[in-house]
Amino acid sequence: MASILKVAFDEEAVPKPATARGKPPRQLYRYVPVPPFAVDEDGYPCEDSMSQDSDHIALFGYGLALKRHLRGVAAVHSDLSTHYWKGDPGAVIVPDLFVAFGGEERSYRRSYKLWEDPPPEFVLEVLSRKTWRKDVGLKKDTYEFLGVEECWLYDRRSRWLESPLEGYRLRAGAYERIPQQADGHFESEALGLHLHMRDGELRFFDPKTGEYLRTQDEEAEAAAQATATAAQARQAAAAAERRAADAERELEELRARLAALEAERRP
Repeated sequence: MASILKVAFDEEAVPKPATARGKPPRQLYRYVPVPPFAVDEDGYPCEDSMSQDSDHIALFGYGLALKRHLRGVAAVHSDLSTHYWKGDPGAVIVPDLFVAFGGEERSYRRSYKLWEDPPPEFVLEVLSRKTWRKDVGLKKDTYEFLGVEECWLYDRRSRWLESPLEGYRLRAGAYERIPQQADGHFESEALGLHLHMRDGELRFFDPKTGEYLRTQDEEAEAAAQATATAAQARQAAAAAERRAADAERELEELRARLAALEAERRP
């Protein structure tokens, strides 16, 4: 977690995250919103006009999978403006995907402020032609300074990294490379999950259940299957009720015939 240093800024004591190294890198990442953009209720920039490629769009599926898995435990956000210096609207970084434990969980946020909530424990950045240099350099260094426990870099086609996935974990205030396991997966201590490349796509694996977190398509397929199974069960129950009613009716008819025969035999 970030500690607090009191720094004068416009005659106000400003919370400033710090790591064990005690001072920031030579420069911190500052995201420049693409106009037109909006600001939140405190005047800090939030939504802008930055376009997304297909790899970034896929992040929404990863975010939904993590939200289902961590519901009620952690906040999961994609492309949420994260402000790290109170009083300076330009001190903002926008993680492609992040998970924060211990912060206030809200159904809707326009921005995330580190003087109100703790820094994320898990950040995932998707590399692109325009951003990869900053992602692997200044942006990662800023996450390190802000006290983000794990930073992951995802390059699905290995265009700028040697492998599709690289992870870094904070140790004594500095990032150390997370080793790849013998079978090719990586372990996230922050999430308690494994990160796999499966069929050319990033997947989250839960070692406790032995299952992958479902993608949006898999969740929809499972829901459709559950609906179909429920419909079949209802149809089977209705058919069983009809058979029972038919059997009861036949039994009543048989009882009536037997009663008639008994009546005919009586003198």
